[in-house]
Amino acid sequence: MGSGCHMPNGRISGREGGFAIAYILVFIALFAAVTAAIASSSGGTSSHSEDQIRSMTEISGQLNLVRSAISQCAIDYPQGTGATQGPLRGYPVATAATLDTLTCPGTGLPIFLTNAGASSNGDVTVMPKAPAGTAGWRYSSIQVGAQTAQVLLTLSTDPSVSLSNAASTAMCRIFLGLSAAEAGTPPTCGDTPPLSNTLSVTIAQ
Repeated sequence: MGSGCHMPNGRISGREGGFAIAYILVFIALFAAVTAAIASSSGGTSSHSEDQIRSMTEISGQLNLVRSAISQCAIDYPQGTGATQGPLRGYPVATAATLDTLTCPGTGLPIFLTNAGASSNGDVTVMPKAPAGTAGWRYSSIQVGAQTAQVLLTLSTDPSVSLSNAASTAMCRIFLGLSAAEAGTPPTCGDTPPLSNTLSVTIAQ
């Protein structure tokens, strides 16, 4: 038989439980206050980092999607229209063109659609919305005579809209991860990249 002070089955008294809950609530309140103070003193650094992460994820994902759709057209219809020469003739011939204007040379059909539907290669490729803080993707093919020598994708920030600073920083980090063959003209980077910036990626050459 235990003493009268012993609580069966490891239970604690209501008074002891109340003290434990009080300590937990005090700890939570202190933790929240310290966190708020750090965020305030750092000028919202945590929020900025989250914006940059979201921007990097969005831009990287769209880069892969856009590059894949355009390259698939050239793979499926490598002869293009026959008007251009060389191994890149399956790519559209255009300068600073928006995605919605691109057509696959081998079929004459749009590569990207503004709504769900079948693209030039029989798949569904809906044109992505411009990443936050940017003016949207542009496509260019560099011609040397009648031959397509290089195909580029560029993405520029739009300083007039919010999150252009996060997009600019994201472009710098994405560019650093590109291979030498993929890297186009480097964006302007540094400790604080400018609001006006451009990411240039070579998708074929």
